[in-house]
Amino acid sequence: MKNLKIPQKNVTQVGVQPSLASLRAKAFSASIKALTLLMVALSTLLVSCKEDEEDPEPDTAFILADAGADQSVHVGQTVTLDGSNSKNTKNEPLTFSWTYTLKPAGSNAVLTAATQAKPTFVPDVAGEYELELTVSSKNGQKTDKVKVTAAPAGEDLPYGILSEDITSSLRLTNRVEDPTKPDYVVTGFLWVSAPVTVDPGVVIEFEADKGLHIGYGGYLNAIGNAAQKIVFTGRSKTPGFWRGILVESTSDLNAFDYVEMAYGGSSNLSTHMNVKTNIGIAGGLHSGASFRVTNSTFKHANGYGMSAGNLTQFSNNTFIDNSAMPITVSVSAAQMLDAASNFVAQNDSKGVALAGSVPEYTTSHLPALKNGVKYIAISDIRVEGDLSVAPGVTVEFMRGTGLQVMGMGNLNAVGTADKKITFTGWSKLKGSWKGIVFTTQKVTSELTHTEVSYGGETSYRVGNRDIKANVLLWTDPNQPGSRGVLKLTHSSITNSAGYGMVVASTGGYIADFAANSFSFNTGAAMYVAPNQIHRLDSDSRFYGNNGYNGIETEGVVSEGGMQNWPNPIGGLYVHVLTDLYIRTGVKMVSQPAKPIVLQFEENRVLRVQNNGYLIAKGLKDSEVLFTGFHAQNRLAYWQGIIFESTSPLNELNEVNVGYGGANIPGEIGPTANITVKGAAKLVDCEIFNSKGWGVFAPPSSILNADAETANWFGNNAKGSIYQPK
Repeated sequence: MKNLKIPQKNVTQVGVQPSLASLRAKAFSASIKALTLLMVALSTLLVSCKEDEEDPEPDTAFILADAGADQSVHVGQTVTLDGSNSKNTKNEPLTFSWTYTLKPAGSNAVLTAATQAKPTFVPDVAGEYELELTVSSKNGQKTDKVKVTAAPAGEDLPYGILSEDITSSLRLTNRVEDPTKPDYVVTGFLWVSAPVTVDPGVVIEFEADKGLHIGYGGYLNAIGNAAQKIVFTGRSKTPGFWRGILVESTSDLNAFDYVEMAYGGSSNLSTHMNVKTNIGIAGGLHSGASFRVTNSTFKHANGYGMSAGNLTQFSNNTFIDNSAMPITVSVSAAQMLDAASNFVAQNDSKGVALAGSVPEYTTSHLPALKNGVKYIAISDIRVEGDLSVAPGVTVEFMRGTGLQVMGMGNLNAVGTADKKITFTGWSKLKGSWKGIVFTTQKVTSELTHTEVSYGGETSYRVGNRDIKANVLLWTDPNQPGSRGVLKLTHSSITNSAGYGMVVASTGGYIADFAANSFSFNTGAAMYVAPNQIHRLDSDSRFYGNNGYNGIETEGVVSEGGMQNWPNPIGGLYVHVLTDLYIRTGVKMVSQPAKPIVLQFEENRVLRVQNNGYLIAKGLKDSEVLFTGFHAQNRLAYWQGIIFESTSPLNELNEVNVGYGGANIPGEIGPTANITVKGAAKLVDCEIFNSKGWGVFAPPSSILNADAETANWFGNNAKGSIYQPK
């Protein structure tokens, strides 16, 4: 087909434009940074979505004949027909046969290569030519027709042809009254570096794999109305027939209103925007494209209906039958989405694809969408600014992705009792996403009335342990000065492949904690630094089919002042993984139906040192128990409690201590369930099953004189109490 320009009557000049080369360079530079985070995971998502949604191959083959799109040409211009989209569902060989079914009177036009997929002919008389394609295989044959309209040489075609880059202002008018016919046909992937304005009612069709690239210096302003929509579509009404529109222009005049886009996504828009979509809007908050989209429809894409790195306005739009998700949007631009737009049909499993980050010193928001449409994270979401989440929102994370609140970031996810906020895996399997990691320097992040589930895909090196969790508070060694601070209330942490939540000794800090529940986590409900245990509450529940229905801890309790350890629903169960040191005041008091149980790994010890003290008080029907951790029904002896502090506040009252007395590395002398090297008061305790003595108190110790008679001793290997004078 000969390249023809739009007639001069449709072109308006508006000033001198920069050189094309400089425009291209500026556009690429302005957008490349903003695109990186948004687009890195899109190709993976398209593959996974197609795998999940692919229909089974039919048992019976059928043939589809496709003679291609109708064409308008000039007399004497070579016409290439295209039947290459014809197919057999079994991929069996096809044969082609083209014939004329209609010619203008007096025409002697002859088909060349009439048995090939793409024959040619030259119209010799003005008028309509109709040709029929017959495709055949061993399964049968099908036919389809195509119409070619030939205008006299020198006359305007029924539609205009856009075949060259647009470097001067262009206004596209409504040339054809029939709204089902194109006003313009685009025959290339055109660079637009000048203003383009589209009138209401204009229909623009694109040939195979063609499209527009709106670059620096240009803009696309397509403003229709309810009665006269503007249409961008493929010549063939097949998903993925044309490439789409790439917008890298920063002009505020980029706008769609009452626009319909369909059948794009034939290939990636560009090498640095590797996504298939009807329209791709590059950019971010600091640079890149901007676009206003209202009252518009995006449908039948081979990929996304839209991909948006930045939006200046978005309202009342509709997305229909796009093969991937309806739209992918950067998390920084998601705040522009509205509750009136229709992203999916009712009960559709698709959602709004989310990617990218919230940069430092910026704010964003995830609004609730119509029909409860969810967000689906297709890459890691990084929050370095402020991100808030509306009540009722669900964010699902694909495998290999997670949410990290870092730097000066802040996450505010505050739901309500009847509109919880959910962070979960796209796949409802334990460990199907990384989880939420807090390494922020701010202290205002909050999860209230939230549910976090199915995380724990990735291990983090915390201290000497590789830890997985739904929620992790810690100091990232790669982020100096970072810490994990969180307020967690009225929330559910469930189905983690590791811990429900981790509060690391390196930087983990609980700002507030109330009425939370932990269930069905593979590991313990929580791993908590001992300095943070007192920040837990009595209205939370750790007992709910977790791998360990309690918390795990190890290390040093050293914060100033007395710490009261809580009594959660069902009791406080603590699995002590290594040694536990108390160097400040710790008080443990059981309550009815709320025992306190500390279980120590084999050969581990509890030491009360320096100016620290331990007050533990139980009830006859609700114990405080210090014992060994019995793994797989095997008796595991621990070293016991060693009081090295001389504080007069050290006291065990109605406390049970059992299965201690293991040898203490580096120390010579008797072993015991309780060793008093400093001071302690023991009253109404049950001290039993020691591998050594029940109590060992050397001459320098301070122990109540009636210790032997005021307590019950049973089955201690070396005896009840050793207290030389």
